[in-house]
Amino acid sequence: MSWILPFLYTIVLWFLWTAGKLLRGYSRLKPLGLPIFVQIYDPNPGLLLIRVFSNRLLNAALRNLRRLLGISDTPLPLKPRDLPGNDLPAAYFRLCPSSVELIINDTELASNVLSRRNDFIKLVEIAGKLDIYGPSVQTAEGDTWRRHRKITAPSFNERVSSSVWTETVEQAETMVQSWIRHGQAGTYDTAADINRLTIQVFSFAGLGIKYTVTNDARSLKPGHSISYGEALSTVLDSLILLVLLPARFFTLALLPNRFRKVGTASAEFLNYMRETLEHERSKSEDRADASRVTSAGNFAAALIRASEGESVDNQGHRSQGLTDSEIFGNLFIYNVAGHATTANAITYAIALLAAYPKWQNWIAKEMDGLDVEDPLAYEDTFPKMKRCLAVMLETLRLYPPGIAIPKTTGASPQTILIGNRTYVIPRRTYVTVDTMSLHTNTDHWGLDAHVWRPNRWLVGGEPQHAVESQAHVVSPSNCKVQKDTETLLEPRKGVYVPWSDGPRVCPGRRFSQVEFVAAMAVLFQRGRRVQPKLSVGE
Repeated sequence: MSWILPFLYTIVLWFLWTAGKLLRGYSRLKPLGLPIFVQIYDPNPGLLLIRVFSNRLLNAALRNLRRLLGISDTPLPLKPRDLPGNDLPAAYFRLCPSSVELIINDTELASNVLSRRNDFIKLVEIAGKLDIYGPSVQTAEGDTWRRHRKITAPSFNERVSSSVWTETVEQAETMVQSWIRHGQAGTYDTAADINRLTIQVFSFAGLGIKYTVTNDARSLKPGHSISYGEALSTVLDSLILLVLLPARFFTLALLPNRFRKVGTASAEFLNYMRETLEHERSKSEDRADASRVTSAGNFAAALIRASEGESVDNQGHRSQGLTDSEIFGNLFIYNVAGHATTANAITYAIALLAAYPKWQNWIAKEMDGLDVEDPLAYEDTFPKMKRCLAVMLETLRLYPPGIAIPKTTGASPQTILIGNRTYVIPRRTYVTVDTMSLHTNTDHWGLDAHVWRPNRWLVGGEPQHAVESQAHVVSPSNCKVQKDTETLLEPRKGVYVPWSDGPRVCPGRRFSQVEFVAAMAVLFQRGRRVQPKLSVGE
């Protein structure tokens, strides 16, 4: 029992250290004029065990300590819900013992922060962890970011989008037919099948690797120990391990099989990207022809061709292309962002449509008379499928790929404007745009902001009561709608940010939208519907 006293001393010392840090931080932030909320532990996984200590106990101790030090006895609010009426302020500080974070809930302020790329920068110490295979547009800043963006953004051209549509239609039809063969037994592999669908779409439209029913992304290619699909899936599932641990860790001889599998998958994924790079370069006979960038049928080809040589902008500044490592970094980051985001959006959308079948009939109406398998379907059909796109937009509103967008003020203090008052944010302050707060703002989205309602995205469409009254409609012959009367809602800046906003908005947004809409079109054409498989007693 001799350890009890040292343990108690340690707890008391930690308690006093935490209280002192919070009080000093509170004293520095108070004059700035924004609300302050206290969190007794730092946002660090190694310190989360401190949550076992009660906020109420700490608040009482802080009050006593303030009295001893002659500081005002005004209680420190510990969480946003302590505010009267549970109304979140436009912005507030979250004070931790070793860090300060500014949380932004206001749409105009969010738009302003996201548009000031040089003032509110990415958290390099966090974003840089994703440079597993090389730097990318997602992790770069300053001139390096401009170079990456200039090369990667045009690579998402219309030919790539057309390839996305065609490949998604083909792969989705194969997936649906496999589901139909299950009959009334249904399928329990929805998420896994959609995961494979998006992998195979990006394989073709992103890397130029074609998979078929008999040769899917799980098939082993010569010279590889695991398939491309297995390599990518393992890398995505083990992303935290790859971020936290150095690459050489996975080569240690005595590691458990699970860790060795992650190392093998990471190495094989890099080998697949190397093969793509070599294949596309071997196909290029005239690398100096810049017009070939727009003729590339997949993202990797367009990226590689845009990276070759150097370019000169209107001011005469020369810009080098991307190195092999930077190409690998960008291919990886778009694999992660594009595949994971779209797969999750489709999976959530199918579950929501099964739960609320009236919306299946609603999107089926606009498919009447459209041939999604026509060779020109992308150019002719995609612009007309506003309801399918509305399903994606609404799904990402409530289930975005990230619940927040992290930034920092960097080495200099920055100013923000709330109403008519200017506030100075200290240097090295974390700044977080609260995506969920923006996406459920009742001032913009209405009192039903927490309700999944896709038709909120269409202007001039059917009113809500019309959707409700036709919930029983199943026959495509009854599905007619004046498609030209509906237009997509364009939210103002800062209201809707699943692909971020401002200069750093995701350049792959069109890629994911085309893939999602094509998948929905295949799933719900020809009178097809999805319904949940009920368990006994449900």
